[in-house]
Amino acid sequence: MFNTMFSALDKNKTPTTEEIEKISSFIFCKWLAGSPSSIFKANEINLYYDIPIINQYFLIKHSLAGKVRNVKYVKTDKHDSPDIDLMVKHFKISKLKALEYLKIIDKNELNNIRELYTQK
Repeated sequence: MFNTMFSALDKNKTPTTEEIEKISSFIFCKWLAGSPSSIFKANEINLYYDIPIINQYFLIKHSLAGKVRNVKYVKTDKHDSPDIDLMVKHFKISKLKALEYLKIIDKNELNNIRELYTQK
């Protein structure tokens, strides 16, 4: 799928229709948003999300092929730690909120919460 998306930036490569149909519109837009040169096209696709993926692909191919060399895929930050899981469980909040809580919570309070959930 990613090789097919990268081929949208190459004038000489054109994948088959079956390969293009495997691309998710959401992933395609997220990938396009990784470059300042293509973010406006990603926004256009977001506005008209019901356009078939093959048309979205050729829109990018005909407008950006040869002009943009590479678009990096934005990776999400993974915030996994026992403290985050503890905050999620204790306060019944999302991991993103738990990360914010960890930045402002007092160390003594965090230790008290840890003691509540430790098995004796």
